[in-house]
Parts: sequence; structure tokens; C-alpha cells
Amino acid sequence: MTDLRVPAVKSDLEYLFDLLSLIPIPTMNREVDGADPEFWRRVAATKGRIRDEETHRSWRRRKPTTTPADRHNRYLRDNEAAGYITSSLGAALTKADRRPLADWTLQDKRYLTQYVLMFFDGERPDLWEVVSERVSMGGGMHPGAAGRRWCQDVCATAWRLWMDSYGAERGEQRLKEMPGLKQ
Repeated sequence: MTDLRVPAVKSDLEYLFDLLSLIPIPTMNREVDGADPEFWRRVAATKGRIRDEETHRSWRRRKPTTTPADRHNRYLRDNEAAGYITSSLGAALTKADRRPLADWTLQDKRYLTQYVLMFFDGERPDLWEVVSERVSMGGGMHPGAAGRRWCQDVCATAWRLWMDSYGAERGEQRLKEMPGLKQ
């Protein structure tokens, strides 16, 4: 007989790991099983299209680069940014390999969630399209729709975890600063 019971509800941290398991492992090392450095280069390239910090203009308004040197420089910039993204997320996720999620500290949760929010939050249709290639259900969805939903879900989950850990940390600090609050 089929078991029709509803499974136990997962913690936000478990759910965040489930969501992150839908995209490639954050590494630029092609030798690692499940790695896709090109995915992370493309994610990094979408980050650069938000703002040009030097000129404070949208990257979309800039002339497209046409020389081989310009394309190579853009590739190097995107590769460096992808390395930053993968090393930041990879360092946080490596902690999960070393100990159970139940043993994660508030700082562990804040470290992971701040990078998830940094790299996947915001109105970023270019990013949504890149992520959609990995999480799409098929069936003629609007381009980027699955990626948009994944980014919204992963960021909502990360935000709850970040606020929970930040609030707990601030609460502990307040109790130390104002011992009368314990009463």
C-alpha cells in the first residue's frame, strides 16, 4: 500500500540547500563532479550589467565591445567575478560537508545567506534566464520565468534565515548590554 502521509516540514536551512542543489556546484574547477564553470561565468556576467560603478551608467547603454582585446578583458573580468562568487558560496557550502546542518552556528547561516542574497537578489532578467536553463520545468514557460521564481524563492528563504540569525545575535547582544531585560 502507498504511504500517503505528508512528509515532515523541512527547516529553512534544509530547504535552502535543496534549492542550491538545483544549480551547479559553486566551483571553477572543471575536475569536480557536477561543476560547470561556464554557468558561473554567465552568472557573473549578469552581475556586471546592473551598474557600471566607474561611470554610474547602465551597462546596457554602453557601446558593445567589438575588439578582441575588449572581449578578452570582459572574459577575464567575468572569470574573476565568477571565482569570487564560487569561492564565497563554496566556502559556506563546504561547512555543510563537515558537520550536520543542525550544528550550524548563527554566523554560519549569516555567512551563507549574505552571499546568496548578494548574488541572486534583485530584478535581474539576464540572471533569471541563465538560472532558468538549469531549473526550467519545460512546457513553454516564458524565458527566464523558472529562474525568476527560483531566485525569488532562494532569496526569500535566505532572507528568513539571515533575519533569524541576525535577530538572535542582536538579541543576545542586547541582553549583555542590558542585563535587566532578562527579568
